[in-house]
Amino acid sequence: MTVKYLEMVQAIIGRMASNSFVVKGWSLTITGAILAFATSSENGWSGAIALIPCLAFWRLDAHYLRQERLYRCLFDRIRKTWGDTECSPSDFDLSTESVVRAGPSVWNVMRSPTLVWFHLPIAVAVCAVAAMLMA
Repeated sequence: MTVKYLEMVQAIIGRMASNSFVVKGWSLTITGAILAFATSSENGWSGAIALIPCLAFWRLDAHYLRQERLYRCLFDRIRKTWGDTECSPSDFDLSTESVVRAGPSVWNVMRSPTLVWFHLPIAVAVCAVAAMLMA
């Protein structure tokens, strides 16, 4: 039973990683579409509006990465606490409330290198295009 519990948590971790990948794709697509519209209309303010979804997707990506890290902490706690002992189906708690204090905050995750190296260049590009269109 403990192995099944760990498999359930691992499946959640995989879904969080998959969601993070999808968010990155949507971030590029929507931000690029808004920038394409802004350059075709030559309106700098519409280019600046592209910063809104860029930052929103950065925050959403940080949320998914934080949840993934919390579930990894839960996975480790289950692995260390139960080890080879058996558990009953009523023990299957998938809430991360017990590990929230051990996990990072969303702000700390937003500043993690994995997210900064992806989302910051997009934000800088949006600002550069908006500045060029306003000039």
